[in-house]
Amino acid sequence: MITRQTYLFTLLLLICSTVFGQTGVDIFDETCEEAISRANKDAETGILKSITYGLVIDPDFNLEYSKFREIYLFSKYQIDSYEAGCIIIGNEECYSVQMRRLIDKKYGTDFFDTVEPEIREIYDRFESLSSNEVQNLIDFNYIYSYGRIDERADYKDGWEQLYKELQMRIDFSNLSFELYEYERIGIQMIIDRAGAIEECKVISTGIPEEIRTLIENTIIEIGDWKPAILYGFKVRSYNMISFPLTRN
Repeated sequence: MITRQTYLFTLLLLICSTVFGQTGVDIFDETCEEAISRANKDAETGILKSITYGLVIDPDFNLEYSKFREIYLFSKYQIDSYEAGCIIIGNEECYSVQMRRLIDKKYGTDFFDTVEPEIREIYDRFESLSSNEVQNLIDFNYIYSYGRIDERADYKDGWEQLYKELQMRIDFSNLSFELYEYERIGIQMIIDRAGAIEECKVISTGIPEEIRTLIENTIIEIGDWKPAILYGFKVRSYNMISFPLTRN
């Protein structure tokens, strides 16, 4: 069972790792004006983002409804809505405030209040929806995060076998990790609906570029992934893994 804390922590990791990768902007050094400009540019692509900060302890919190709400807002209104916990990275608050202005401009200042009954009504009768109706709730071009899927993408033979495959193909004991202090290496991937790896990035810092490239290319060559599942359908998804580092 996914807890609220695990859900928020995973989203935070994805926000940190994907914002830079998708925009080429270092959000930690970004000014408020630059963050506002980035929000305007993102909105021009047709995607709006509703980001909520602050960790609220709600005894009535329903993770499945929260997930459904986010999926519905994106599929019908192209609003990517998520909670980002208590930590505000760089000038992300400037970005978030500008995005809210853009949402208000497009849908009205009371949009989230008026759309809530609509979402709740469909969620309450979800079990009676036809397969086509459920399919229409999913945007198959979207890359879903861990907290929004029912089954995460997985290596077909399991994680342990993936690590063995890596060790068979790469002799880590002969590689130099002098500037890397940690015992594990983090990887972020995008897995498509067919189980192919669209993108693979080493997200751990301090690893030489040639080693990063070797690890990324090797994981792509290994392949053989099972795609993520959402409401019974295969979807594109982010996946984050880490594997132990064998040193000299």
